[in-house]
Amino acid sequence: MIKPITQSNIFNNHLRKVIENDAFAAKTIVTCSVMKDVFAYTVRYKTTMDNEKIPEKRRPFVAAMDLASGVVTAIAQIAVGFSIASPKVQNKLWNSLFKNSTFKDVAIAKKSFATILALVGSGVITERVIVPLIATPIAEKFEKKYIKKDTNGQTKYPMSKFLHSKMYRPEFKSFMKKPKIKNDKTTPQSTKS
Repeated sequence: MIKPITQSNIFNNHLRKVIENDAFAAKTIVTCSVMKDVFAYTVRYKTTMDNEKIPEKRRPFVAAMDLASGVVTAIAQIAVGFSIASPKVQNKLWNSLFKNSTFKDVAIAKKSFATILALVGSGVITERVIVPLIATPIAEKFEKKYIKKDTNGQTKYPMSKFLHSKMYRPEFKSFMKKPKIKNDKTTPQSTKS
């Protein structure tokens, strides 16, 4: 399964571009990080919807907060990460930090610098500064506008049908269930002859 992917033109063209272009390599890493965060926040959102330990009155806001945090994180990480990864910003940062430094292989050092700075910079700025400021008011508006109770008094969450039907298809249910362990308390007794 992996061999056809690694031998495909799309994969090899992408790999070549990553090797040749520092900014593209940094943007690829940021995009992978965003995809990971989108998946994580989607799982958190679905888990919150189904979590009966969270009080019913509080659950809609917590779910809205998970969703808002995921959206803001993804957009902000791409915006900040791609900005930091741009050649103009990279050259300015490189020249201001390492102007008089000498490296054995400058190309590799610059690529590593661009990638690490874009990833760490986008993560730190997004998670610690942007998300806490923006996500809460968005979550409040989102909760009021999209999370409603139906006629039966059940809370309806956006995308709940999609998340429940697609993530738990019948063919995966048997895989995800824990095997039942038979608790047989009856032990064979030794018979005296």
